[in-house]
Amino acid sequence: METPKHARRMVRFFHVSKYGYCMRRISNTMDRQVWLHHWQQADRFALPFPSGSFACMLFIIDADVPADERERRCKYIVSLVCTTVLCWGRDCNIWETAIDMAHVESDPDFNPPEHINTASYPMGSIKEAIDDAFMASCPRDEQYHSRYLILIVGHDPMITEEVERCIADHA
Repeated sequence: METPKHARRMVRFFHVSKYGYCMRRISNTMDRQVWLHHWQQADRFALPFPSGSFACMLFIIDADVPADERERRCKYIVSLVCTTVLCWGRDCNIWETAIDMAHVESDPDFNPPEHINTASYPMGSIKEAIDDAFMASCPRDEQYHSRYLILIVGHDPMITEEVERCIADHA
C-alpha cells in the first residue's frame, strides 16, 4: 500500500510528555510547529514547547463530553496561556463559550489582563477552519503564531486524516 502524498511530505517528531501522553509534530517547516494530540480524557498533558503565544485548534468529535469535563478541559487550555482558540465540530459554540468563561474566571477579579481570541466552526469545512487559523496569523501581524496545538476530542480516523491533509497544504 502506497503512503498518501500528504503523509510523505510531513516531518514527524514525537513528544512524550511527563504525563506519558504522546504528541506528534505534523508540520514540515521550521517556522511553524504544528503538534497534534488526541485528547481522550480530561487529563493534563505537557506542551512540547514553552507556554504562551500559541494557537490551539480544538476539533470536537465526541458528542458525549459531560459539562464538568468540558469545563475542566477548557480551564486547562486557558492555563496553558494560549492566545487563540479555534473550536470546530460538535457543540463548538458551547466549547467556545466555556473557553471564554474559563479565561474570565482565571482572574480573581474576573478581569484578566491578557486577551484570548476565540472562534467556532460548527461542523463546517475542516479546510476552511484550518485555512482561517493559518491565514489569520501572518508574520507581519502582532498575533502571529509560529506554534499550533491541535487537540482532537474523540476518535474519528477520517477527520484526523483530513486535518493532517489540510495542514500539509500549508506546510
